[in-house]
This record gives sequence, structure tokens and C-alpha cells, in this order.
Amino acid sequence: MLGDRILVASDDSEEGRYATEVASRLRGEHAAPLAILRVDQFAPSAAPGGSSPGALAGWLERQPRSATSWIAQGVPGIEISRFGDRHRASLIVLGRRDRAGRQPASLGETADAVVRRAGIPVLSVPKGSWPFRRGLVALDETPRSHQVLDLALRWSREIDLPLVGVTVTQNGAGATRRSVAVAASAAGMAGTPPAIQVSLRTGSPAVEILEEVCAAEAGVLVIGYRRGGPPKVVEPTETARSLLLAAPCAVLTVPL
Repeated sequence: MLGDRILVASDDSEEGRYATEVASRLRGEHAAPLAILRVDQFAPSAAPGGSSPGALAGWLERQPRSATSWIAQGVPGIEISRFGDRHRASLIVLGRRDRAGRQPASLGETADAVVRRAGIPVLSVPKGSWPFRRGLVALDETPRSHQVLDLALRWSREIDLPLVGVTVTQNGAGATRRSVAVAASAAGMAGTPPAIQVSLRTGSPAVEILEEVCAAEAGVLVIGYRRGGPPKVVEPTETARSLLLAAPCAVLTVPL
């Protein structure tokens, strides 16, 4: 995964600079190609306050010499996803602002568009989240969990990240038995030894997963994320969107 190109969406904001720092460190010994993309919604002459040519040149000069830097025009959420597909990136890294508690609850426009459109994993990093000391992968009772777990395992091995799992059922003995089966399957995929430990919880999925993030002291949460659909306010029943909005750690979304 990290042997391929990493794309980081950056700008002159604190979040953008932090995303670039994390992406640079993720490369590590893998020496994966790193592309840094800045997207301006307007040409410098098209809108008051737009980036001047001098400011863009200064931004380019400040980027790591070991990376390739690009500037695009358009809607950031569209252009970032398009660039990732066109240049065959294996991972997109975004800075993430703290939006928890906002009314109405909504994801940032760019982050929401990228995770809905991208056909590759997207890592959203809030300031202070690096280094990742432990990863937590959220699993459900569908076959899609194998896809999420497989990527989480490969990624954790590449960056030497301890990984644990969690699965949540709302109620019922049948659901509990299925969760146990998910946990057993996860242990088998991870191999023995070591086996991945999966916590079993009962209740609201988003609430319980967030509690497990804190209990496991996870620095990054790996979740499956359905592609497509329009931008909208985050409903309490939307587990993946709720987690991306409220998780206190970095979130790696795996497109489904």
C-alpha cells in the first residue's frame, strides 16, 4: 500500500501543513513517491482574496524537495479525488478540522466529497494525532468487513502499527453469535501468532466504537465507507459518517 504513490492535499492552513508532515513521515523507509496537491477554487484574478502568483510560488518553495508538488484549479473535493485516480495513488492524506459538536453536525465540504468520491483509502488526520501508537479496525457482520480488515492488516504491518478490532451488535443472542464469528474470522486472517484481538460490544455502533477508541488508546481508526451519495447533514444512524465527524483520532476510510 505504501509502496505506491501517496497523495496529500495541502494548503497554507495549519491542517494542510500537518497533513503534509504526516504523509512525509508515513513514507518512512518505504520511500514511496509523495505528491502534494493544492487546489484553488478560483484563479488568482477571479476572486478577491484569491492566491496571488507570488503566494503560489512561495507555497511551492516550502514543500519538501523529495516530493512532487502540483497546483490545480477547481472544486477541491472533486479535483483531489480525480488527481488520485489519474496518478494511481494508493492513499490520500487530508488534514482534518475538529467539527464535533457543531450544529447541525456536518463534515467539511472537501473531506466529505473526497471520501464519497475516492476509489482508494483516505487518511484524515487531526493535529497532534501522529505518531500512531495503535490502530483500531471497526468490523461488522457483513462480508465487506474482510475487505476492510485485509487492508488494515496490510497497512499496520507496513508501518509496524499494533492493531486491534471491535465489532458492535445492537441486541440479541443471534447477533452476538455472529459477532463472535466475526472476531474468530479476524483472528484467523491475522494469523496465529499473533492474532488480532477483537472486542465485542453491544449498543449504538458509533457510540460504542468511539468508546473503544478511547479504551484502546487508538491513534487511528479504520472503517469501511460507502462511496457515492450527495453531501448532507450527518444523521445519528449513519455510523461511518458519525465516526469521521466525531473520532478524536485519525480515521482511515476504506471505500466500499
